[in-house]
Amino acid sequence: MGHIKVEVKIGNIERTKSKEIEGMTDTGATRTIIPVSVAKELGLKELGEAKVKSGAGYLNLKKAEAFIELQGKETRQVILISDFIDKVLIGVLTLEDLEFEVDPLSGTLKEGELLFIHYNTRHLWRG
Repeated sequence: MGHIKVEVKIGNIERTKSKEIEGMTDTGATRTIIPVSVAKELGLKELGEAKVKSGAGYLNLKKAEAFIELQGKETRQVILISDFIDKVLIGVLTLEDLEFEVDPLSGTLKEGELLFIHYNTRHLWRG
């Protein structure tokens, strides 16, 4: 339901190296994940590790910051680097930051909304 193939441009923060590559949206993934070969090609600087929960259990993946462009919109994101996933997976944080939603009926990305919900604790119902 949350998987759509998309063309994505990924680069280093300095924007001296970038690569256009086919990716897949993954609404089950929090962060965008790229293969280690792409991270090396772009010269991404590792920021440490993250413990990530997956269907196969917990994984320790490297973190890096990257420039991401998708359908003319761009952002900087902390992404994950995998030595066993061989494709780019575009996670929910990237999609939300770029204001995209996955439309499962059309199999495309559509313009989304950023939400801001403010709860004033003085007006909450107390029972």
